[in-house]
Amino acid sequence: MINEEHSIFSMDEFVSKRETTFYSPQNKFERAIRRFMPDISRNIKGRENYKKLAKLLLSQSSTPKVLVIGASILGAVLN
Repeated sequence: MINEEHSIFSMDEFVSKRETTFYSPQNKFERAIRRFMPDISRNIKGRENYKKLAKLLLSQSSTPKVLVIGASILGAVLN
């Protein structure tokens, strides 16, 4: 449910199927700058962090379980 008085979204945005989640630069300057910035989903420390997490979890239990919440966008892990 959307309360348009207290929301950054409007019902019309959803009915019109407009993009409501991700910011898209509007002018040429913003688009040019964004080309030189890494994508926010680019995960340069992911592999190292996963190894640390696995080591930590395995030190607590031989069969650890991890609940993943809010992972609607697949991140990129660099080799």
